[in-house]
Amino acid sequence: PYVPQHPTMDDTTESGTQENDAPDSADKVASVRAEVSRRIQQGKCCDSTGYMTDLTIKRYLRARDGKIDAAVKMLCASLVWRVSMLKSLNESRNPAGAAQDLADASCTYCEGKPGFHPMRQVGFDHKGRPVMYSAFSQASNYWFKVADTNAHLPLILENAARTMQGSVCEFVWVLDFSGFGMGCCNPAQGGAAIKMLQNHYPERLGMAICINSPWVFTGFWTAISPFIDSKTKSKVHFCKNDSSLRSKCSEVMAEDMVNWIVDEQVANKKPTEDQRNFWAPPAADGVHDPRGCPSFVRDYITAYHTAGIAPGGYIPHPNIALNAPRTPPAS
Repeated sequence: PYVPQHPTMDDTTESGTQENDAPDSADKVASVRAEVSRRIQQGKCCDSTGYMTDLTIKRYLRARDGKIDAAVKMLCASLVWRVSMLKSLNESRNPAGAAQDLADASCTYCEGKPGFHPMRQVGFDHKGRPVMYSAFSQASNYWFKVADTNAHLPLILENAARTMQGSVCEFVWVLDFSGFGMGCCNPAQGGAAIKMLQNHYPERLGMAICINSPWVFTGFWTAISPFIDSKTKSKVHFCKNDSSLRSKCSEVMAEDMVNWIVDEQVANKKPTEDQRNFWAPPAADGVHDPRGCPSFVRDYITAYHTAGIAPGGYIPHPNIALNAPRTPPAS
């Protein structure tokens, strides 16, 4: 299986802080690596996929404010979780199809019902951070539970990590609440997703842009807010209209990515059958492609379908990867 190789970062942080003063200094990285390696040798956890890169250790140190013992504990817990999660995802598949890495697993919910989860990568921002997009109006399921979230979220995040270049370690998530209703208000499911992100994907969320949120979302946000740490909350931005959305996206994205997001969320307010079938190529040339912005579709999705492999070993959303058939219109 593909094992992502990330180069180490240089000796100065983006803010100019000297390495020895930083929470993720080289000395601290070495200390965490030594202690986690010792625990691996003792059989307390394992790292068969090369997850513990310097860049990964830096994320865990930053998440724990440079505290070595806390970062060690958190990283070891993630290594145990990764083994357990992979085993769980593989249990529903035959042994011959068992994945060796979380990124190579698949979401059986999406395989069983195309569009079950609409969350997918659709491009990149100026910094090279993957841009994720999800819209409730595109989901073929409206009653999300903890189990199906656990099946889909790791798959999408792990493959997004394969598209990260150099020292990039964050992603941008655009959450389109078009179609959000009472059936989507499951605090347990929302809490599970937040817990997974904070505990096992620390320092991954660079920015969350929320659009088209209805009044019913206010209560849901109130219910899950206590589970979100203040640092993560500061990264969440709510856009009230197309103008504010374009302005916020333009701060971090190129024009083609901004235009795609604006067009996508407009289409999702009253989605056609083609729009709901976000995994399928558009029926005609020159129309909006819900799979992603033009450059991303060309470099990653088309590359995957024509060559059987995309840059970095990236695998698209399960339904996009499998060229799932269009869902027939509702009668």
